Amino acid sequence: MNLYEKFKLNIVPPIFLIVFTSSVQFLALFGKGEPITFNAIKTGLIGNFTALKIVFITFIWSYIFLIISSKETKGIEAPNGYVPTYKANGVSYYLITATTYLICHYLWPNISTAIYDNMPQILGIMNTIALLFCTYLFLKSDEGSDLPKLYIFYRGRELHPTIFNVQVKQLIITRISLMFWQIQVFAFFFTTCERRTIDLPTTVTFLLQTIYLFKTFIYESAYFHTLDITLDRAGYYLIWGCLVWLPCIFPYVSYYLVTNKPTMMSTCPAILILVFGTVSIICTALVDFQKATFRRTNGKALIWNRRPTFIKAEYKDTNGKLKTSLLLTSGFWGQARHLNYTFELLSNLSWALPAYSLGLPPFLFIIFLTILILHRIYRDEDKCRNKYGKYWQEYCKIVPYRLIPYVV
Repeated sequence: MNLYEKFKLNIVPPIFLIVFTSSVQFLALFGKGEPITFNAIKTGLIGNFTALKIVFITFIWSYIFLIISSKETKGIEAPNGYVPTYKANGVSYYLITATTYLICHYLWPNISTAIYDNMPQILGIMNTIALLFCTYLFLKSDEGSDLPKLYIFYRGRELHPTIFNVQVKQLIITRISLMFWQIQVFAFFFTTCERRTIDLPTTVTFLLQTIYLFKTFIYESAYFHTLDITLDRAGYYLIWGCLVWLPCIFPYVSYYLVTNKPTMMSTCPAILILVFGTVSIICTALVDFQKATFRRTNGKALIWNRRPTFIKAEYKDTNGKLKTSLLLTSGFWGQARHLNYTFELLSNLSWALPAYSLGLPPFLFIIFLTILILHRIYRDEDKCRNKYGKYWQEYCKIVPYRLIPYVV
């Protein structure tokens, strides 16, 4: 076992469990400008009835939209041969949920301020549910029992667990966490409008996150081909991360702006940032769509009006069966191996830029995301190197850049 493996198995899990779990209440209180005291942290962790109602409605609403959907899409075959099936009603779920929330806000305007005012308590309830659910997932299977127990709790056991006839990852990640992020963006924006004069930076931040999240649900099926689904198991890292860390840090710019007014921005730079962010979001979608189309047509669809070039890579699955994958070397994917991550980072940077005058807090998310993506690139390339061997080496020679063509 090398030094990296020892660090991953024995050091990372306790650090994440202690540092990240404990930091949520600090960030929630700091973002609201409230004193960080023992009583405030305790109150947040325990939660309250309002927070419990919000979380309960979010979970039930998300689950109902999964079980009523008849349209399905298949994911990538797992190493054991299992092919997960996901519900394909992401766009209708997003539009109906967003519209319903806006109607509720019109009828009961205090709903948005209730979400904002009770965010520490909401995160406290989410934290309790997430840790209990991670414990359930840890106990329901014995996969990976030869590894340290704390690491297994952190990493997870099963790749595609189900609960009440739905895929756990789809329920937790896209339907609960990402949709609740959109609800938070609405709630924080409306609370800002109520408590202080609205400004261009806050509006641009609101619009860009909304565009980004709508795009995410349009291409929800593409997400089922990412490392979160195909490689990461359902444990603390993924489940707690999506149920607690995501609603804490991902919309943090909007959360912070409620009580921290940014420096006024003129119309021209505001429009430039809005255009920059929108173009980055569109490019992210185009990059993902290009690979999805290439896979769906088995390399027969034209890319940039040309026949695609690719490497036909052979590999053996866990059962020793010889299989083939096509490694795309043209279009966006011929410019850099992870160009999608480049546009992802630019997209997320765009809605922090309007709050640049407020210092570091609005940029906490993009700092975290950059570290996460760099680590994900390492894991992705390590997986591909082990899976494809010489074919991956050939691919890296044809596409030598990771994030930015001709730079890095």
